[in-house]
Amino acid sequence: MQQAAEGTQQVTQNIGGVSDAATETGHSAHGVLTAATSLARESDSLRRVVDGFLKDVRAA
Repeated sequence: MQQAAEGTQQVTQNIGGVSDAATETGHSAHGVLTAATSLARESDSLRRVVDGFLKDVRAA
């Protein structure tokens, strides 16, 4: 009986650990998404600036 109780406790702890890891992974994924979205906005802004610069150079 003691071994079964200890085994059950170990399984419960493992499930808790997996749950915590999944939560942390979700938070990390959100951070990556936020960074990627920000990078995409910055890239679009830089593209507009470069396009404007090249237009001015061609016109000169």
